[in-house]
Amino acid sequence: MSDQTTPPLRSGVVPAHIPVASVPRTGLAVATLVVGIAGLVVCPLVGFIAIVTGTIALIRVSNEPHRYGGRGMAIAGLVCGGTSVLLIPLYLCMGGTMLSILLPSLSRARELSKRLVCATNMKAIGTAWKTYARDHPGEGLPTLDWLIDRGSIARNQIICPSSDLTESNYVVVRYEPADADRGMDNRAVVMYEPASNHGGEGGNFLFADGHASFVRVPEYDQLVPSAEGDLPQRSGDDP
Repeated sequence: MSDQTTPPLRSGVVPAHIPVASVPRTGLAVATLVVGIAGLVVCPLVGFIAIVTGTIALIRVSNEPHRYGGRGMAIAGLVCGGTSVLLIPLYLCMGGTMLSILLPSLSRARELSKRLVCATNMKAIGTAWKTYARDHPGEGLPTLDWLIDRGSIARNQIICPSSDLTESNYVVVRYEPADADRGMDNRAVVMYEPASNHGGEGGNFLFADGHASFVRVPEYDQLVPSAEGDLPQRSGDDP
């Protein structure tokens, strides 16, 4: 028997007689599972990608099981992707239902915001008139065009944003705004708009104390005859 010993193996050297086990590749299967879950949670259209990648992953596992693995993950991702695709019609139906519910609400909110803008514009006009009345007592109110020409207000402030008009249809009532500071009824109307600007629900009024607010029918129908009966003039000549 020989006393010769086998030299120790160097680090990193694999003997030829020891087989090296290959690790199955599961990257595509993992990607299929991730994309399939994303199809259920984020976007159903992503499910089509999961179906394609899952099919490829299963074919690879069946043909070359020694190289590719992750059969369970591929099947799970394929199921998730297929389920998300089948749910697309349901999502579309739900989306249509939600739109039918939200659109009227959004349209209503838009109209309410326009009413507020209209009232704000009227208040700006009232402020310009009161400034003029304070500086020119006893001369009456200037026209809206006069205020625009002098830069006191902007042209878009005399047009209701809810109307399709390019010209103002505000009805101006002539009186001395400075009288409001001496106790005139704060419900005295300075200016108002036709109810047609807001679908017949009412209109904004500018009152003697300088505030503007939206008045609904039937109170609107009571204020308009009162204003026109007392001071029926609409817009006069430049002072």
